[in-house]
Amino acid sequence: MGQALVFAPTRNDTKRTATSLANFINSRERSQDFGLNRAALKSLKEQIEDGPDSGKTEGELKNCLDSGIGFHHAGLSRHAKSVLEEGFDQGHIKAVVATSTLAAGVNLPIKRVFILEPKLGRSDMLVSQYKNLAGRAGRPRIDEPGESVLFATNQNQGIPTVANYINGDIDPLQSQIDFGEHYDVLLNLVRSCPSMPKLLEFLNQTFLGHAQDVTHADIGDGVGEAVTDLSRWNMLEFSSNEFHLSQLGTAASKQLISPHSIHLVINYLQTTEEIDIQHLLITIAASPEFDMGYRLFMAGKYWKQRDEIRNELNLTHIETDEFDNVITTALVIYDWIGEEQLTTIYEERSVNDDYWGTADVRERIAPIFVRILSSVAEVLEEAQSALHEEYGDELSRLAQRIDFGLSEEGVPFATHGIERNRRRVIDLRTRVGIDSPDDLLDVSVQELATKMKRRRALRYKRRAINRLLDGTERDKEAVLLDVHEQGLNAEAFRNLLSTWEIEFQNCVINELDRVSGIEVNEVDEDGPGYDPEAYCYIYSDDGGYLQTYEGKPFEIALECKSKVELNGEVGTDDATEVLKKARDSSDALVTVGAPAFTDEARDAARETGVLLLDAPAFAAAMVRMQQGEFAPEQLLEFFSQRGYLSRSDVYDSEV
Repeated sequence: MGQALVFAPTRNDTKRTATSLANFINSRERSQDFGLNRAALKSLKEQIEDGPDSGKTEGELKNCLDSGIGFHHAGLSRHAKSVLEEGFDQGHIKAVVATSTLAAGVNLPIKRVFILEPKLGRSDMLVSQYKNLAGRAGRPRIDEPGESVLFATNQNQGIPTVANYINGDIDPLQSQIDFGEHYDVLLNLVRSCPSMPKLLEFLNQTFLGHAQDVTHADIGDGVGEAVTDLSRWNMLEFSSNEFHLSQLGTAASKQLISPHSIHLVINYLQTTEEIDIQHLLITIAASPEFDMGYRLFMAGKYWKQRDEIRNELNLTHIETDEFDNVITTALVIYDWIGEEQLTTIYEERSVNDDYWGTADVRERIAPIFVRILSSVAEVLEEAQSALHEEYGDELSRLAQRIDFGLSEEGVPFATHGIERNRRRVIDLRTRVGIDSPDDLLDVSVQELATKMKRRRALRYKRRAINRLLDGTERDKEAVLLDVHEQGLNAEAFRNLLSTWEIEFQNCVINELDRVSGIEVNEVDEDGPGYDPEAYCYIYSDDGGYLQTYEGKPFEIALECKSKVELNGEVGTDDATEVLKKARDSSDALVTVGAPAFTDEARDAARETGVLLLDAPAFAAAMVRMQQGEFAPEQLLEFFSQRGYLSRSDVYDSEV
């Protein structure tokens, strides 16, 4: 039995039709075999549950999946769409009811396509759109020749439907250049076409000029309307057949948003003493970017204060009824950055969840706010330095908050790369009690692991160390985390990273002693003297010492230098002193230092053949060696290196 794809005009039509199909299958399943794989369908439902959204739409989808039926529209998350498409491709879903969102680029094994009505939303389909949908059936090399069925709404429409669509000719192509609708196109063009003759010359090379030459009269109305508004917004002037871009217009022309949107936000900033986030969000929601069906609407309610807000913010270009949707959209985003759950927000704001899915906010509406805020911040930086100095950072921070759906306190978890998943950040701050990324530096992995899986606790701790610390402090904390992760003696390594002189030397010797492939012979046990602290030898696989080409044991001279108590760095003389102390027969010269080496010492070591390891780098080497990651020959190669090795160098080492 082939699979079917049903195209419906609207979101609600997809859900209603899918539910009817599911009920039909449920009522006849005992008498007919639909070939449903219950285990596979259950797995698909679980995958959807694991996604970022769990609103009413996802619940209805899971109910339909029980019967092998799915629906697909723009209100579903990318995650849910991907699960549906994979389930359909594998044959587990028998029919999908979709809007045209599934038509573009679909390459699925469809036997039959049903088009319930030749409409996309409330508009009649073009013939090209109908033929594109019908052509989804019977894809070459995937399925046998397919079948397409187009329904007429009543018997009287049958003949004209066949004539207009099935036998109809493809609609003629039309240029989409309309300066009256797209001011951004005009702004962008006049950067390279600064006069009307040059603009017309360019347009005559486009599809607009394909049939006949474009004249000033053809585009005059659109250009005139655009110039009037752009001039009012201080972006463009037109005189003597010449276009003149202002600095603001030049900056706006480089952005992929409407100049009107830029004007609305800048006008708000110029007329307010300080940003009111709700008012700024309402201003943005009144932008043209939201005119194409991206404003949330309520279920049978309106805002009593809409006229007052509309007039106060000078947003009278929006009709009164539509302004309800502007306010609703803005306040949902306001609650979103207040870290409320979208299902709760929809309920409290009376959003029509029969139409809007929670994915609409995350994947479509919030990104528009982010794009407008980021673009305005860039425009201000280029063209309005005073406004940028006053508001630029605040706009950028708000864009980040909307992007991640987090509060002022929560967004640093995302921007520092600790955790970008909104649900997990909120969980960290509420249930776990970690108010800021800095708190992760102060809490132990053991304590974190009592409230989450140990693997996640380690991941958060490591990210905090790498993102919030730098230099030697970062390396020390990272090594201690490595030690904890490998189950080694954390106290011994902590002493290694924080002690001075004799204690430091003892810690180094003790850790080397724990490497099963190395023998350590301590020489200068009492501190500074005429010999290195120790000579070390590497065991071969047969139990003897690893030999050099001359047939003698490979010998490592080890020196330890610590300036921890002096709050200094190990200089050149101390770093290379092992040269003077080691026997002539030594094959490798190693200095372990704390807390760090000077740049001059690093250069000198490279020139004289000494290997320098600061305490974090040495500790990292011990973690690897004590875990048995190095074979005897690799140990020899490691200690034969010269110059300075950092902790990251040690972990990247493939010797």
